Amino acid sequence: MSREVLVLCAVDEEARHLRALLSDAHTVADAIFPTTVGTIEGISVRLVVCLIGISHAAACTASVLRPNTIAVINYGCAGAHDPTLCPGDVVIGTGTTLMDARKVLPDGSTRVAGFRRDLEWANVHVLECDATLVKHGQEAGSEQLPRWPGSERAPRVVCGRVGSSDTWTQQAARLLELAAVHGTSCEDMEAASIACVLFHLGSARGSPIPFLSVKDISNNELQATTNPADGLEGISDEVGKRAAILVRGVIARISSTLGASM
Repeated sequence: MSREVLVLCAVDEEARHLRALLSDAHTVADAIFPTTVGTIEGISVRLVVCLIGISHAAACTASVLRPNTIAVINYGCAGAHDPTLCPGDVVIGTGTTLMDARKVLPDGSTRVAGFRRDLEWANVHVLECDATLVKHGQEAGSEQLPRWPGSERAPRVVCGRVGSSDTWTQQAARLLELAAVHGTSCEDMEAASIACVLFHLGSARGSPIPFLSVKDISNNELQATTNPADGLEGISDEVGKRAAILVRGVIARISSTLGASM
């Protein structure tokens, strides 16, 4: 069985950009989650649409991970927590955190709970992304990315922490509070739960499963208010496009590294 990179996206609007970059792509019939298999630079890639949300992403990751998976990459759109990030910019995730994991104390104050398995694991607030994959992402980020429609500058590629939540936050003050508490650059609804599942499965395997999250900024409420009813309307052709290009570069570097080690 050939070694494979598993790539997870929340929606097809994001996934289609990487699908277009795959060679020998074909759809897997009767898959629980929509799945496309192809290759990049000779390495097998399984692209799966996990659907939006913490529980969907976790269930998908647990069900589609295979023994021959050598790396897992999650990419797609995210909302900014950093006032300087603009639509089209890309965040290479150095780590992930669950922003909804907290305890509300009797006095109404809250305490960040982090990832919990048992009391011994209650203080783990960040699951780090694989350092080699982060480096691959930084190298791939030096390549030119297409500008966001209407933007006069090229997209920036930065490293930062990805916060995950089933809550879509739009209030500027709350976004700044989340960034201050969690040290996050952006928010999505999948990355941290994927990282958590991979932590457990890697522990069961006896070796870590390399993980990377790559997020392109679709909106920054600290710059301009987005209508909550809009969803992806008007930007569906753009979400995930730049992250997909960067992910292709990461996978090409994985392939090159594997070739060099043979």
